[in-house]
Amino acid sequence: MTTDAAIRVEGMQKSDGGLHVLRVATFDVAPGSIFALLGSNGAGKTTVVRILATLLKADAGTARVNGFDVVTGAPDVSARPSPTRPITPSTRGNVDADPTSMTTPSRSSGDGSGE
Repeated sequence: MTTDAAIRVEGMQKSDGGLHVLRVATFDVAPGSIFALLGSNGAGKTTVVRILATLLKADAGTARVNGFDVVTGAPDVSARPSPTRPITPSTRGNVDADPTSMTTPSRSSGDGSGE
């Protein structure tokens, strides 16, 4: 494993009651890389993402996002732009963003006129 990983997961485990929903996940994701988390239904993919997003706590193992531990540094993990939380106009305070790209389209009245 690399020493400067953007995401580092070591020995992560999670159970729900007596059911093991994640068994010993270990991987690194290099900064700027594209990483696919693949597995069959029930393999624990969503559980890994929820733990990395600080929405769940792992039962065992460690996980770091941009150097911050997802348990002890949870506010830093969720507050900083990262590969899993990209910079957007709202997070960087860009007042020059195109406002039309952030609005939802209006609903048509159903008469075919589009108004």
